[in-house]
Parts: sequence; structure tokens; C-alpha cells
Amino acid sequence: MEISSIPEYLKKKSCPERIEGGSRKINSNRKDENHQHNQPLVTIITVVFNGEEYIESTIKSVINQTHENIEYLVIDGGSNDGTLEILKKYSAHIDYWLSEPDNGIYDAMNKGIALSSGDIIGLLNAGDTYLPNALSLLVEQFVPSDDLSIYYGDIYLGYTDANITIKSPASIDRLKYSMTICHQAIFITKHTYLNQGLYNLNYKYASDYAYVFSLLLIGAEFHYLDGVVAYYQTGGVSDNKIFNLKLEYIKIHRNLKSPFFYRALILYIQELFSYYFYKIVGYFFGKQKGAEFRKQRLINKYQTHILQNQEVKSK
Repeated sequence: MEISSIPEYLKKKSCPERIEGGSRKINSNRKDENHQHNQPLVTIITVVFNGEEYIESTIKSVINQTHENIEYLVIDGGSNDGTLEILKKYSAHIDYWLSEPDNGIYDAMNKGIALSSGDIIGLLNAGDTYLPNALSLLVEQFVPSDDLSIYYGDIYLGYTDANITIKSPASIDRLKYSMTICHQAIFITKHTYLNQGLYNLNYKYASDYAYVFSLLLIGAEFHYLDGVVAYYQTGGVSDNKIFNLKLEYIKIHRNLKSPFFYRALILYIQELFSYYFYKIVGYFFGKQKGAEFRKQRLINKYQTHILQNQEVKSK
């Protein structure tokens, strides 16, 4: 499958409807200016579409980081609600933002990566938030290298359907089966994107998994950040389309000629059975009962990692 490169994205003509803003335009001097801090420049990209209800909390979590050497880019898909007003409100804190129609979330991510100047890049979608020291934790362990490199940490995961929040430890061992390290807690070097290309737009739900899994298969360096990086609340595109997500996982394993294909297939069937079981319980016994069953399953699965929502918000 063809995967776009950064140079190809930079050559694309901007949409006539594009609106731009931010404290400055993207330019080649950004990296040189910020390296005066003697710290790596971290680029954070937020993708949003009609996110007026939750984009502000995401922005605040980035601009209030304890690590200051940040390039912040926001890629909007042509919102028609109040999102642009919020972006304009924070223009002094956002290096650059643009708003124009796109071809989905991964197209927007690719635009941001192509425009980035940082040594290492994080993707934080609207509605998700970083913990205040997330980027400091990253920078403490970041080592510039010509190797293909990815840094990853743990997350707080909020299950709205079960009214429970858990600490979800990243699992590199199970990455060969599914996305067990959330992209909200992943940082990939610009060098890696330049060498391996961008996200494959042939995948609508799991292109991030296809990218990270391909890095695992070719022996890229994975560096664990020993701590919680972000808070993610379930209910995004992939969560609402779980059946299509699992089908795409199967396609990814097949297209990459994965040696884990059959084991992964069995796990996907088991996960789908579990998912629809709780749906059926909710249908026949009510949503509250279904939520109770799901909550108990999560408690049994994660045990000591269960947290209260108010504990997460105070961190």
C-alpha cells in the first residue's frame, strides 16, 4: 500500500477555504530559535472537528505543561460550530492553526506532522488531555538518535459507559495483537516519520496501529516512559465503530504479513463476543445493569489500577 511522505504533503495545495491563525506562521527558523533552550523541541498536534465542547481543555493541558520548549499545532477539519472562536482566543499560545475540509482524522494528522519542526512529535486529539508533567517526563528520557524511535507511556482511561476510570498500563508485548499503547501517550521522532512516511489513509479506524505495529515488525526502538502521560475518555471514532475497527486490524495483519495473524484473529473474535455480550445485557436488562456488568469486568481485569474520576482530574 502506498504511504504518503512528508515532502508529498508539503507539495499539496491548500484548500481555497483554508483559514489560518496562531502566534506565527510555520517557518524553517522555528527549530533553530528553540534550540537556544538546549532542550529538544517537542511538537504537539491536536486534530479537531466541531469540538467546541472539549477543545479548550485539550489546549490548556498543552500550554500549561511544565516543559516549555513546545511547538503547538492545531489542525481543524472545517468546523462550523464555535471551535474557531476558541482557537482564535488561544492564538497567542498556539504556534499555528489551520481550518479546512480534510479526508479524515489521519489526513489531518499527516498535515500537522508535515508542518512540524520538532525533534519528536505527539498527537493529542481534541477531548484528550496531557498530565502537567507529561512532556517533562518525555524530555528527561529523550535521546536524539538516527534510529527509528518511539516513546510511549501509560494513560488514565475513562469508560463513560461503565462510569469508571482506570490506569491503563502500556503493553509492548501485546502490541503484536492490538493497539495496547494509546496514541495519546505515544511520541515518535521526526526522523522516523521522514524515513517511514506518514499514516496510511487506506485505513479509516486504525492507521495509528498500522504505523506503530509496522515499526515493531521492523525492529524500531521502543522506549517506555515510566509514568502516566495522558487522560483519554473512550467514545471516539474507533470506539463507536468497534466491529469495523477489528476488521481493519485483520487487514493490517494480513497486509503486513504478520506472523501473529491467527492468534490476533482469535483475540478479536473473543473481544467482539465480550463487547456484544454487554450490549445484549443492556438491551434485555437495561443500560444500568449492562454498565454494572462491564464495570465489574474492568475491575477484575485491572484490579489495583481502578481510580475515581475526581482523582484523575486533580493530577
